[in-house]
Amino acid sequence: MFPERTRKAFLWAVFAVSGLLGSQLATAQTAIEPVPPPCHANPNALADIQTVLSRGDINHLPGPLQDRLARLAGRPHSTLPTQAYAEADNPSQLFQYYLLDTQGFEPNVFTSLIPGVNDTAMLTVTGGNCGLPTVGAVRVVLEPKPGLPTDPNDPGAFIDIFTDISGLFVINNESGWYEGWMIHDLTVAPVASPRPDGHAQFGKLLQADSVAIKKMGTHHNIQGRIFTVDGNDVRFPSATDHFPDVQTNVVPIQLSMGAYNSLQQSDAHAYWEFNYTTNWIHPLYELPFTGGIPGTFEAGQVGALQSIVPGSGPAGVKNNPLCSMAITPTCPAIRTSSTPRLTHNGSSASGSSPAVWPTRSSWMSTRELSPSSQVFPSRSACTTPTPQKSEELI
Repeated sequence: MFPERTRKAFLWAVFAVSGLLGSQLATAQTAIEPVPPPCHANPNALADIQTVLSRGDINHLPGPLQDRLARLAGRPHSTLPTQAYAEADNPSQLFQYYLLDTQGFEPNVFTSLIPGVNDTAMLTVTGGNCGLPTVGAVRVVLEPKPGLPTDPNDPGAFIDIFTDISGLFVINNESGWYEGWMIHDLTVAPVASPRPDGHAQFGKLLQADSVAIKKMGTHHNIQGRIFTVDGNDVRFPSATDHFPDVQTNVVPIQLSMGAYNSLQQSDAHAYWEFNYTTNWIHPLYELPFTGGIPGTFEAGQVGALQSIVPGSGPAGVKNNPLCSMAITPTCPAIRTSSTPRLTHNGSSASGSSPAVWPTRSSWMSTRELSPSSQVFPSRSACTTPTPQKSEELI
């Protein structure tokens, strides 16, 4: 017979576990979404949700993130949300997460059916599983590996990023079609003395430039604030935007987290490591569609040394770089059998039509999040303090 104290402790443990299981069961039941016919629902939805909620890398996460991962597990899927493992002796720590959906920005050909434009095209990022909304979650954790920083603000820190999305159609013949992006909004840099050649130091502003941008608009652009192109208060992307007259006034800097495809049941899962070897972005003015810094396009310097300029190679015919960007009286249209065109499923095929390629990052947004400090300043993100308990399996 157990001593009284032991028996009470045992009963308290039973009650605690029962309460936990009851809470998980209630969460699991509410996370199951009805799937419209003729699509088939997940026959193991309840068990899959309970499995996810009881995992060591999930059960200490913030409630909204747990709810979203449970929702993904309850849907038709090929695999459950990615298991996160601790690769260091100490547990990895969640410090940021995102909840994704297709709202919060101007509707586009990926997220909406536009009569006469894409209403007869095959769907890609919306409409999967007979119309279930496309949703996802991103978990960002720091791995405290030996000799590496444990502060996520340190560029040398080792950071894992787990992406799980439901509702992305498989794009055939593509190893990677969907793509994750970190978006950092440019901030106003501090002022510093110029270099010997008179130019600004890296990451700094000249005093004259600082004065000039502060005079713009309502004088918003002062050190430390998010820079706006009109000098007015920050206006992030919105569902009420209308290209080209109503747009955000911030300057985004994008860092690609790699491309991936979806699985059989329209679920996608991606993993990416953010560290000192992946934390870099090439100068945006080098992109051919930006036109370069003032005067470079007119001088034929944009793309002059890149493969975007048609020709027979460095040792062959030297074509005019301007002709790769526009058709002018001196630059006739170039039509070859390898010119890409946009097909019904968004992939490329041979043809003679000029292509206008949409940005693949324009179909997801972050919502349902609370503001907090973050390592990667973003137009909409949620961060949480470093938890006291482990979020990942050891």
